[in-house]
Amino acid sequence: MLLAAIFLVSGVGKAIDPAGTMAYIASAGLPAPSIVYAATLCVELGGGLLLLIGFAHVGPRPFLGCSQSLLLSSSTTRLAIRTSLSTS
Repeated sequence: MLLAAIFLVSGVGKAIDPAGTMAYIASAGLPAPSIVYAATLCVELGGGLLLLIGFAHVGPRPFLGCSQSLLLSSSTTRLAIRTSLSTS
């Protein structure tokens, strides 16, 4: 949510003052300020909205199953090795 807010606030600021933003882009020496402005606006507003709605959010779920199975298998292996060593 907070990351989306950063993108959205920045994008809205650029949308409110397009002339100032394009002048700043031109002063930085970037070519085609209007194209760079449009691309930046799309990325900031579009990306912010996508982050806000959770588009393509995977989260930790796929990794939890993997790590838990690895931990379980390694602890089971250690227990089996300890048991076999102690009985020998």
